[in-house]
Amino acid sequence: MVGEGPNLLWRPLTTLTFALDHALHGLEPFGYHLVNVVLHAAVTVLVLSVLAAVPVALRTAVAAALLFAVHPIHTEAVASVVGRAELLAAAGFFLAWRFWLAGDAAAGSRREWAWTVAAAVAYFLAMCGKENAVALPAVLVFADLLRRQESSMVGVRTARASPCRPGCGDRRIRRSPEHRHRTSDADGRSPRQSARARCRSCRDCSRRSK
Repeated sequence: MVGEGPNLLWRPLTTLTFALDHALHGLEPFGYHLVNVVLHAAVTVLVLSVLAAVPVALRTAVAAALLFAVHPIHTEAVASVVGRAELLAAAGFFLAWRFWLAGDAAAGSRREWAWTVAAAVAYFLAMCGKENAVALPAVLVFADLLRRQESSMVGVRTARASPCRPGCGDRRIRRSPEHRHRTSDADGRSPRQSARARCRSCRDCSRRSK
């Protein structure tokens, strides 16, 4: 109930946590605030876990998680007892995202379905915390598109950095430091000529040159 009117919001997980708080320490406010702080800390850890699995550089992931932890926009959700709904929704949101990434990493194995089911359960719990967690599927699709775009860009950069001709199958040689383009060469050859000379040491390229 909110005021004298009926509460039409369905947030059973949030209501359950309030009931547990009341059973443990009655109306003493400290316990309610303590649970909110613990939940916020847990959400911060989940944010770090998601960023580390995307993957993002560790320093960047830690910096982003710390910024998330101390950003003043979360003040109301953490300091206000009724902000519990946002905290529970965020916890389920990022937990489902992390499970989804784990399932993607295990694609093709039996664990993929287990991670997918776990992600669905976490998503349902997030919705039971607060309805704004409904945005998770859209976020997953957008994040996956960004990740695919980044992967394709990395592939293009790698192909441009490789001196081997298209179709060369010896990736270890192409990725070795001594098999990359150099800006200058001791015998006066151009970088392209030097690269082609080094490329002939590759078994596949040697076959194609015959």
